[in-house]
Amino acid sequence: MDDVDVRGPALRGDGWWEVEMGRLRTGNEAVMGEEVAVSFEMLGWYPKRGLVVEGVEFRPL
Repeated sequence: MDDVDVRGPALRGDGWWEVEMGRLRTGNEAVMGEEVAVSFEMLGWYPKRGLVVEGVEFRPL
């Protein structure tokens, strides 16, 4: 099994909660203006409630 570092949500200094949901890696020669598509999928048949997503932020590593 891969050595995966799984962390839960963390409270940021600005009061927002943060959780890392993945990492995007580009090639060594990333093209300026390159388009990236991201999707979040809900798995399972059970009802989902209690989570409101107010924003998604992408930052360089």
